[in-house]
Amino acid sequence: MVNNQKENEKIHWKSIEEQTNSKDAWTTAAEIAAGSRCPTCGYIGHEVHNEIQGQKNTPNYIALMQEAMEEWFSKPREGFHVSDVCLCPRQKVFRKIDQLPIDVKTVSIYSAGKAMHEAIQLLFLSDKRTFEREKYVEYDDIQGSVDIYDRRRNIPLEFKTSRASDIKEPKSFHVEQLKYYMAMLAAPEGYILYQLLMHFGQTPFKSFRITMNAQERINQRERLVMEINSLKRAMEAGDPSLARSVRQDLDLQWMCKDCPYSIECKRMESAAAAA
Repeated sequence: MVNNQKENEKIHWKSIEEQTNSKDAWTTAAEIAAGSRCPTCGYIGHEVHNEIQGQKNTPNYIALMQEAMEEWFSKPREGFHVSDVCLCPRQKVFRKIDQLPIDVKTVSIYSAGKAMHEAIQLLFLSDKRTFEREKYVEYDDIQGSVDIYDRRRNIPLEFKTSRASDIKEPKSFHVEQLKYYMAMLAAPEGYILYQLLMHFGQTPFKSFRITMNAQERINQRERLVMEINSLKRAMEAGDPSLARSVRQDLDLQWMCKDCPYSIECKRMESAAAAA
């Protein structure tokens, strides 16, 4: 008799899923035991069932954002851009041959960064005669886009955010990106503006001035062409191992932590070291 009673009190998850037609019904036994059984389905708490029924026809708005971003980034970008070689070229090749779904974390990072960039750009555009946003630059068929361009002084400005309370010097890959733009614009100076997200005092912004002489700008353009040509070869061959990785770059190692291709990338480097 006791065994039959226990058998009847088991939570039949399959029945719950079938009767509510929703995976959200997969609650814990403790949650169900704490509430009264629903007279409609007989298995889950009444309040839980009502909540599920009310959500049946509600769109998943977060998933809609993911789908929209998937559509945007699935479209191949024409040509090669400065940004293609400022982070991890190898990851770019991996993405071309094995594009993975965009997760919610990526949507969050993208939307937050985009919003802050556009807000700063709008402030500069209060003087449209002096400043231009997303200034298009090109050199040897390589394209680029400067965050803010001071057209009167021929000065490119790159705006970055940092999850830190302070920063002593600019990140090397941010400097490299700005230098590419300076070289393409023949600009002797440029600025990196950081917004420190964890700085709650009176100075949440930090500015770094970068300078280059004529010969340094020539060298930087040559470096850009070399980097892009290396990426092109890897793309055409469909071989990520031919592209530079950032595994040994102290400023960019954070990319490896969440990279979905990290295991395969590490295997490639181990094989190359053993050869």
